[in-house]
Amino acid sequence: FRSHLLPSLSHHLASGRVLKDCLTQLGTECRKFLGLICNLPNHETVPFFYADRRVGGLGTCRLTDDADIWTIARAAQLLTCRDPTVRNICREQLQDTIRRGFRNEHPGVLPVGEYLSGSVVWGLYRLRYVEAGSNLWTLARQAAKRLGVRIDVSSDENLRIVADDVSVSSVKAVRGLRKVARQRYTRDLISDKSHQGVVATGLSLEDKSKDMARLVSCRTPLSFRDWRYLHRARLDILLLRGHSWFCSQEQDTSGRRCGKENETGFHVLN
Repeated sequence: FRSHLLPSLSHHLASGRVLKDCLTQLGTECRKFLGLICNLPNHETVPFFYADRRVGGLGTCRLTDDADIWTIARAAQLLTCRDPTVRNICREQLQDTIRRGFRNEHPGVLPVGEYLSGSVVWGLYRLRYVEAGSNLWTLARQAAKRLGVRIDVSSDENLRIVADDVSVSSVKAVRGLRKVARQRYTRDLISDKSHQGVVATGLSLEDKSKDMARLVSCRTPLSFRDWRYLHRARLDILLLRGHSWFCSQEQDTSGRRCGKENETGFHVLN
């Protein structure tokens, strides 16, 4: 997912020409595939796939969010391009888009930052009633509004992209906005009232734990046979032989790996 799918889609996502319905459908299929790899049941919460690995999530990117992130990043990078010709052309095109949106009734100083941030102040609410065409700047405005991103262009040389408690330059826009999206899904997973949310809350209390990074790294001590138990254990939905509901005279309650009596999660993953 990280190594092949996202890099192959990055250019298409940055162009903003991929329909959201297609991305939503593809994202659903990706979740099904990831759930199959992780051996998860159908009742896992959606934020699990996008939440931080520290709280038990997979830390992946939602394609619809990633499309908006790439669109914002591409627009910001063009406005701060080192080539003055490219930079000036892009800024002039952006200003022309705003002027056409105002139907030549624009204020003396164009609200460039407010426009890119999806704001409706300075009379920008009128732009939704005007058919000024679609280009990268209109797409970036819509993307920023959906993600709740503010683009600060108060300085020509130091454009900043601000969302929640993260402020990044155009060069690090993708990484910074992905971090914001991951933090939001992490909060959603923690605030989930289901048992999975309770488990995520417990995992979040140990903010210095690196056990997940160790288990999913290339040096993981887990074998392929044990990998299918990892994420179920992190969500506390791994069915254990030693649990009271499983125990009976006919059932084997010993650990599936070590053979000890009354299997626990420690027996499975250690």
